[in-house]
Amino acid sequence: MIEIYDFSVKNKLRHQLTAMTVKYCLAVVCWAFLCVLAVVTLSRLLWLSVTLAGIVTLAFLLWSVVFWNITYGRTRRYLRFLDNAETGRRCDIVAVFQGFGDTVSRYGLQFKQYNVTDVNNGQAVLIAEISVDVPLEVGSKYYLTCAGDMLLAYKRYDD
Repeated sequence: MIEIYDFSVKNKLRHQLTAMTVKYCLAVVCWAFLCVLAVVTLSRLLWLSVTLAGIVTLAFLLWSVVFWNITYGRTRRYLRFLDNAETGRRCDIVAVFQGFGDTVSRYGLQFKQYNVTDVNNGQAVLIAEISVDVPLEVGSKYYLTCAGDMLLAYKRYDD
């Protein structure tokens, strides 16, 4: 069986998330320090110190939104997806690959759809994360391992 996902990276992702949280906490302390420094240093020019503190605050808020929604958010969504895929109820099927479907969005990630027909002529749509390359050939029969509708592993099925 060819495994599609490497579940051993989950611990590395958890450590990355912890490191990102620590860095963010340090950034909050630096932001507070810069605001206080601007107000204290320019106490005679109150309007300038408040303006500088406001600019620093706006820059920090913009960076926070980008950080939490893009960097931290993507890593957390991918970790949640890997957890769900690893702990989901697994099933094995023998199916013929019919072709690709559209991309769908789940868990905040993009997935490719794989249309298959099982040996009882039942139609199914399986999904795999878009960054993963699954080289299935149309019309070929495969032994597939799934967790729900998530494709986890495949192997060419030879009669």
